[in-house]
Amino acid sequence: LLVCGSSAAMCGADAPAPAVEATTADAAALATIGNHLPDIAFTDIAGHATSLTALSPAPAIVIASIGTDCPISRKYAPRLVELERAYRDRGVVFILVDCAEDGADALRAAAARHGFVMPVVDDRDRRFALALRVRSTTEVFVLDERRQLAYRGAIDDRHGLTFDREERAHELLTDALDAVLAGKPVAIPSTPAPGCEIPAAAEADIEAITWSNQVSRILQRSCQECHHPDAAAPFSLITYEQAKRKRAVIRRAVSERSMPPWYADPAVGGHWANDRRLSDHDLKTILAWVAADCPEGDPHDAPAPRTWTSEWVIGTPDAIIQIEKPVTVPASGTMGYQYLYVKTDYPEDRWVQAVEMRPTAPEVVHHAQTFVTMDGKNLFDTVRDGSGRLNCYFAAMVPGDTSQTYPAGVARLLPKGATLMFEIHYVPNGVETTDQMRLGLIFATEKPQHEVHSFDIRNNAIAIPPGAVGYTISAQYTMPTPARLLSFQPHMHLRGRSFAFDLIMPDQSVRPLLLVPSWDFRWQLSYHPDPPVDVPAGATIRVTGTYDNSAANPANPDPKAFVRGGGETTDEMLVGFGEWHALSAPSTP
Repeated sequence: LLVCGSSAAMCGADAPAPAVEATTADAAALATIGNHLPDIAFTDIAGHATSLTALSPAPAIVIASIGTDCPISRKYAPRLVELERAYRDRGVVFILVDCAEDGADALRAAAARHGFVMPVVDDRDRRFALALRVRSTTEVFVLDERRQLAYRGAIDDRHGLTFDREERAHELLTDALDAVLAGKPVAIPSTPAPGCEIPAAAEADIEAITWSNQVSRILQRSCQECHHPDAAAPFSLITYEQAKRKRAVIRRAVSERSMPPWYADPAVGGHWANDRRLSDHDLKTILAWVAADCPEGDPHDAPAPRTWTSEWVIGTPDAIIQIEKPVTVPASGTMGYQYLYVKTDYPEDRWVQAVEMRPTAPEVVHHAQTFVTMDGKNLFDTVRDGSGRLNCYFAAMVPGDTSQTYPAGVARLLPKGATLMFEIHYVPNGVETTDQMRLGLIFATEKPQHEVHSFDIRNNAIAIPPGAVGYTISAQYTMPTPARLLSFQPHMHLRGRSFAFDLIMPDQSVRPLLLVPSWDFRWQLSYHPDPPVDVPAGATIRVTGTYDNSAANPANPDPKAFVRGGGETTDEMLVGFGEWHALSAPSTP
């Protein structure tokens, strides 16, 4: 194999040794975390027959993919021996599986050469390869006591296709094992694994697809955040009975890829930390399950139910700030934007690590924002020109995105004595009700390195002729300081067709950041680049929107209207929202 030859030189032994990029593992691999591995009966090369069920009393099982003629796999053989010895007394079982079709004789020779005492399996029938979707000869898999996949990826970061380092910077497998044995989530559940590639697994699974063995896990990680009691979705998908009853809805939404909602063009902007898309494998699994009339399977194979300790996405807030009186929302008609003020009484400045806006009647709230004011003035509306604001909202709630959580060392400032202004857009839905908007806050435990701000980049000079197709308008903002861009959020109304964020560097080169090719007003998502985008002073963020005011646009309320910019839904807007922080420490105490 050219990618992993038979000599150390071909694998780049003298090359620099970058750390494992644990956060960039492909989405398909990450999506398998939490899957329940079916029972696999096997006989090792010593003739001992057993199965995963027979080994299941173990608190953890490590399945390590190996290859007898892969130089990187050979380098890791002594490390596997060391780790098996280190964790043996804690009940962990190691299994070495050859998915590279090396043959039993080569495996016996390798076992004798390296001193393997754990079971070594010739996987020529591809039971392990198919069940785990093994990718390379050095990939390891950690199963917990319920045979749920808790980690997959590299053993550590000492060896790679282009490097060998003297010391390990990341003990990935031992960190995963220690977490599983302690009953805690694995901090880095999936990474790439260097080595010789394994032929791609077929789409068919080892056993029939059931709710218990696969589908329940997909819904847990991809659907239940919204589809649980008291959440935003109109129905729950927690139990087998609930999912089966909604099987036709699930089939349509999954087939159209309208659920989970995600509209970013995958060819633009790279990875997204909050990517909600189903993997192709998960999509096919759900459709096959529905086509088979939703078999339940063995309930003992099902994962522990996912629980929510709080109605808040951010977790139980440290503080909840609520508007003083409920707002009455009529059954019909339109309501202007509501502006409501709540004065805070904190005796000192507070740093906010996570923030969430949560109405008591979410069915009538289209979107809302919270602004910080001091002495009647918007504190953060300090840098403004015709193209927008570099500092604006404190918190925001839009369809599909109700909260913001910031990484360690990054937080928002809530100054002592501040008054919060709630801007709320209510939409009557046929039943008169009341709402009393709340703002949940989680405070940082220490002063952050960076203060996060919100930006909006806008063009209000919109003038779309009746019936116009392809009307395009742009806005841009030049950053006055080196900055890290944390998120991008397009905003248009009913005539919106597509939206793009681009970065124009000081040398005038252009880098596409985000493209939403099919705008859907019902879902106004925020997209978080992974890693965040660092830009120099003088770089310009440009936003571009395209509109369809024709009768062919099914969302268009009036193709004969001349559409201007404005805040009402029947008007139009071009705003690129987002979050950022300067690449320096905050100056505010």
